[in-house]
Amino acid sequence: MDVLQRVASELSTDENRAEQGLGAVFIAVRIATDAKTFSQVSRSMPDAGTWMQRAPFSAGRTGEMLAMATPAALKRVLRLAGFSDEQIMKLCTIAGAALRDAAPEAYEESLKKLPLLKAESD
Repeated sequence: MDVLQRVASELSTDENRAEQGLGAVFIAVRIATDAKTFSQVSRSMPDAGTWMQRAPFSAGRTGEMLAMATPAALKRVLRLAGFSDEQIMKLCTIAGAALRDAAPEAYEESLKKLPLLKAESD
């Protein structure tokens, strides 16, 4: 099962909504990491770019997007998109595990600003 299907299944939602949630998380990861580090994510997780385009506020003001690089702001954006706190934690854990497996350096860098991405087996 790929990460999108896992998010949809574990959050009991459709893939479109799962893409929105993953997009918000990966926008936050992009902002939390430098360009070189994030390029690892782009190479190893090519769907991340598509998810980011579907994120809530992906076409929003720059300030809204920059603010997403904090746990509280990411949670706020996801809540506004209709995710419950329980869904947010599951989403972040699943996304964190996928990021850890695909781009370990980006995962470690992201954890510094986004500790809610900590994968279950850490």
